[in-house]
Amino acid sequence: MLVRSALLQTREYTIKNVDAQPKTLIVQQEGLHEYSVRSPAPVERTATAYRFEVKLPANGSQTLKVEQEHVAFEQTLVTDASSDFLLTLVQNKQLSAHGREQLQAVADLKRRVVETAESLNAAKARIGELSEDQTRLRQNIDSLNRVKGEEEQVRKYSSQLATNEAQLAGLRDQSREITVRKSALDEDLRNAIDRLDF
Repeated sequence: MLVRSALLQTREYTIKNVDAQPKTLIVQQEGLHEYSVRSPAPVERTATAYRFEVKLPANGSQTLKVEQEHVAFEQTLVTDASSDFLLTLVQNKQLSAHGREQLQAVADLKRRVVETAESLNAAKARIGELSEDQTRLRQNIDSLNRVKGEEEQVRKYSSQLATNEAQLAGLRDQSREITVRKSALDEDLRNAIDRLDF
């Protein structure tokens, strides 16, 4: 996607003619680097400035409004763009309603993909923590089995081990479900991007 953005700079001059005769005034404004004049058309241009002609009525005033713009183009891959960036493009009034609708759908899908990936990472992190806890409990049980009179502590560790196993099984199921959901969302996102038509 090629994104065109423009910075607009406006300068307004109010000129008053205190003479009883109409006058023509030349206003010179320095040019800004990489900016071009949008309006009004200058009557003359120098290397560093623009000159504008202003007709002043007798004993009257006139306003000159000079607009300059700097245009920039940025090429962005929709697949790499964040949902926040796409949402700023959705606000662009020059984009067709159909284009805004499509970008909104892509931004929503991207947000859901990120949320799903975060859920998956959280589940995997919890699985890792419980697995480490399981290893520690097994080592403690193994050590305490060699010591007489520690049967009660071994039972507590064994109970905790069983509880952790149940949690691990649930987390692994949840992780598989999230992975399937993320794959489906990734596919939906790829298809939505492929169908983009402005």
